[in-house]
Amino acid sequence: MTGPFNETMQSTQQATAHDPTPQAKWLHYSSLATLWLTFLLVFVGGSVTSHDAGMAYPDAPLSNGRLVNPPGWLNEVKTRWEHGHRLVGWVVGLTALAGVAVAFAVERRRWMRYVSIAALFAITAQGIMGIYRVKHDSVALAMMHGVWGQLTFALLACQALFSSAGWRYKLAVLDHAAAGSMRRWSLMVVGALLVQLSLGAGTRHFGSFGVLIFHIWWGVTTAVLIGRLVLLILGEATGNTWTQRAAVLLGGLTALQLALGLMAFVITGGSSSRVLSPTFIQWFFPTLHVVTGSMVLACSSLVCALCHRTMRASPTQGAEQELLAARC
Repeated sequence: MTGPFNETMQSTQQATAHDPTPQAKWLHYSSLATLWLTFLLVFVGGSVTSHDAGMAYPDAPLSNGRLVNPPGWLNEVKTRWEHGHRLVGWVVGLTALAGVAVAFAVERRRWMRYVSIAALFAITAQGIMGIYRVKHDSVALAMMHGVWGQLTFALLACQALFSSAGWRYKLAVLDHAAAGSMRRWSLMVVGALLVQLSLGAGTRHFGSFGVLIFHIWWGVTTAVLIGRLVLLILGEATGNTWTQRAAVLLGGLTALQLALGLMAFVITGGSSSRVLSPTFIQWFFPTLHVVTGSMVLACSSLVCALCHRTMRASPTQGAEQELLAARC
C-alpha cells in the first residue's frame, strides 16, 4: 500500500537514520560557543587598537601581577579594554581546549579531530603572540596578532560548519559545468581577502598613507572579485541552496564592509593611530569595520569549502575535455 502517508513515513525514517547521535552534536555546540566567543574577542581586540590600549599593562600574560582582577582596571578606558581583552582570550582558550576533548570523545571522523587540534593551536599561538607583543612593545607583532586573530576566526567558522549535521548528511554532491571555475574563484577571493586584511592591519597600526591608498585600491579590487564569484554561484549553482545562501551573505557583508570602510576613513582620517582620544564614533565604527572584515573572510572561507564539498565537474564536461585533449 502506497500513498502520501507512507512516503512521509519513509522520508522521516530516512532523516532519522541520517541524524547524528546526540553525543556528536556536542562538538557542533562546542564549536559554535568557541566561534561566538572569538567573535567577541575580535571586537574587543579591535577596540583595544582603536583606543591604543595595547600597552595599558606592561606585563603579560598577567595584568599588574593579577590574572583576573587587577586593582582599578575598570576605572580607566585603556586598562578596561586591554584587561577585558585578556580575560576573553583566556575563556576562548579554555573553550577550545574543551572542544578538543569533546572531539576525541564523540567525533568519529579523524580529520575533524585534527581540525579541533588546529583550532586550539591557532588560539594558543594567538595568545603567545599577544604576550610577546606586550613584552617587546612591538607594533609589528601587534599587527600580526590582529591578522592571525582574523585567520583563527575563519578557521573556527569552518570548524562549526564541518561539525554541523547539514555538512555531514544534507549536502549532496551535484554536477556543475562551472564547478572548476567556481572553486578557483572562491580560492582567489580568499587569497585576495588575506592580502586586504593584512593591508588594513598595517594601516591601523602604522598609519602609513601609502599603505592606506593600496588598501583602498585593493579593497575595491577584492570587492569586484567577490561580486564576480557571487554572480557566478547564483547563476550556475542552481539547486545548491547552502552555497547560494552563503554567497548572498558574502555579498551583503562585502557591501557593508565597503560602507564601514568609507565611514572609518572619514571619521579617523584613514588610521586610528592618528586619533589620540577617540570619541564613541571614532572607535566604534573602525572597530566594526575590523569585525566585519573578519566576517567577510570567514564567510568567503565557508563559500570556498561549500564549493569544494558540493560541486564537481559534470561528466559531460569531462568527456568533452578528454576528447579535445585527444584531438590535440
